Amino acid sequence: MASVAVMLLAITLILGLRIGDVPEVAERARVAKNAGDEARYLELKERSDAGVLALSNHRIFAIGVAIFVLFVNSMSITYFVGTSRWCREVGETYALDHNFAEQAQSYKRRNFPWALLGMLTVLFIAGFGAASDWSVDGDVERAARWAMPHLVSACVGLGIMVVAFYFQALKLHEQGNHIARIMDEVARIRKERGLSD
Repeated sequence: MASVAVMLLAITLILGLRIGDVPEVAERARVAKNAGDEARYLELKERSDAGVLALSNHRIFAIGVAIFVLFVNSMSITYFVGTSRWCREVGETYALDHNFAEQAQSYKRRNFPWALLGMLTVLFIAGFGAASDWSVDGDVERAARWAMPHLVSACVGLGIMVVAFYFQALKLHEQGNHIARIMDEVARIRKERGLSD
């Protein structure tokens, strides 16, 4: 799911790059219309309308992707909450060494900052996107000031998300191996006690 999230973030970035400089084109179209240059106005209006459509597509897609990225990071946290509790309960049930439960907690604590970083990154990108959205209040100058920070935050954020998901995947793998060790220990104890599998 992390790979899908990164791919969707990259697609969102590409959709954003295809928008172009819509606020400036819209402003030039307005000036041409006021100046009575109908041909120039129609040309710029067509470009502006295409850009507005691209902006709409980018905005809607980006909202969906942001929710998905938040969901993937939340799943990572939920997995560690559940499995660390499971490790503790199994350890208590079979009187395992306390290190099993402590190690599971350690993996959970080391995963959490990466998941939180992923969540905050996507919110940071979305915040810059909202600041650069000129269609809400028509403030073209403000939108122009925030367009480049939004682009930079999206590019940097994509890199941060790749790193955050990579480290979460490593922690998930470590936790999976840890659970396998617990299961081996439980199987050994059950066999010693003559219990069925």
